[in-house]
Amino acid sequence: MVREKPKAKIKYFVKTVLHCEGISNNMKYKQVLIIREPPVPFKVGEQQQETSKIKTWCCIDQGISAMWSAFEKNIYTPQEIAKAMIHVDNSRCQLDVTRCKFFIEQRMTIRSRGIFNHTYNTTRRLVERDVPGPGAGVGGWQTELLLDLSKIRY
Repeated sequence: MVREKPKAKIKYFVKTVLHCEGISNNMKYKQVLIIREPPVPFKVGEQQQETSKIKTWCCIDQGISAMWSAFEKNIYTPQEIAKAMIHVDNSRCQLDVTRCKFFIEQRMTIRSRGIFNHTYNTTRRLVERDVPGPGAGVGGWQTELLLDLSKIRY
């Protein structure tokens, strides 16, 4: 079973050809037809949260840190700016968060089946942002994350 559920991009075209008597060159026209995948339910303000026990040297307990993010919505077009609020509660942790890195990652897996089975995997960061994080014992830290999706190049 493939965990990543890879997808391929397929382009559809509507082609028209006009055959006219007495004309050697037929009139032709081609238009891209966009067929979307099954719609994903639209959600506003959905949050995801993670809480971790922080340890140094594999066993020295430094406390607990929590992080959650809330995007304004879950569906974007390539011309939009994705906007989210990133929250970190470091109030029960004795270590500084030196930086917070946010990025959009593209993962592609290509598998061929036949006489020889081949698999090709590639991961690229398309848009990235890096900001300093909260200090030790700081709760209620937040920052706005704006990702310009028009900068994504395939």
